[in-house]
Amino acid sequence: MKSHNSYQAIQHETADQGGILILLYDGIIREIRRSKKAIANQKSPASHLLKAQMGVVELDRTLNFDANADLAESLHQVYLHCLYVLSDVLANNQAPPLTRIESLLLELRQAWAEAARANRQEKRAV
Repeated sequence: MKSHNSYQAIQHETADQGGILILLYDGIIREIRRSKKAIANQKSPASHLLKAQMGVVELDRTLNFDANADLAESLHQVYLHCLYVLSDVLANNQAPPLTRIESLLLELRQAWAEAARANRQEKRAV
């Protein structure tokens, strides 16, 4: 476990901006999955849902409205929706909405991963 934590710390310290976004998405998705598992086991998902919410808030904070206002506004609305659903699950202990949010975040993660990969390749070509 100690080596895993060390690996994660090194990965975080050396990640580029796109890589950090991917790590953030991974953390949120992991907490959503843990929330679903907790609900299935009739345990409280609260700590996992709160961690997922904090991750979504952090994603929202990374938005750059100056670079692309339309994209930033669209993502802001998606993140607000995620926060609403996570809050609703926290209040009602219902797992099905988590599956929809997980799928949405997986799609966004994939898009960011592709963009980060293209950006790294572009930088290497220069």
